[in-house]
Amino acid sequence: MVIFSSAAVVPLYMIGMSYDCLSPAYFKPTLKNRAARSMRGFTLLEMLIVLTLVALIAGIAVPNFVRMMESFTASTKWSALLNEVDGLPYRAYAEGKPIRLSADNAPQLLSALPQGWTIRVEASATSRPGFNNGDGVVNYRENGWCDGGRITFATPEGAQRTVRLAAPRCAVQPRQAQRQSSQ
Repeated sequence: MVIFSSAAVVPLYMIGMSYDCLSPAYFKPTLKNRAARSMRGFTLLEMLIVLTLVALIAGIAVPNFVRMMESFTASTKWSALLNEVDGLPYRAYAEGKPIRLSADNAPQLLSALPQGWTIRVEASATSRPGFNNGDGVVNYRENGWCDGGRITFATPEGAQRTVRLAAPRCAVQPRQAQRQSSQ
């Protein structure tokens, strides 16, 4: 068979086609084609099963996700607060003046202290006489050193964390950090 066009006459085998494509049986719908045409969507039962499974998975996953986000937020707040306390010796050194950390001035000194959190400061028992009068104040000297102490942070929910400041640098001791919850 030959295809006629205004430009040239080309036999079908030269353009890669077989002669079978021109027979009427080639265009007759088969059982396979009919089955493919009848499967155009999902049944109502299939949709209900999928929606039920999605709702079940969401009911299990969403509370865990919310709890994970709350835990991450609390961990971030604790970390920022401890980093700021750890930076107080350098701040005293950089400013060239002593810093007195107490429960009264903690919100002004610690910008990372969240609203509603409380702080209790205990001076070290080894404080030098005249330098720390034992009134719940940790003094950072101009050179960035201090005599140590203990700070307890408490959240409005009742969770507490106590950190020890080891002299002479008053760096937060990570192994000494204790987590407590109200019972």
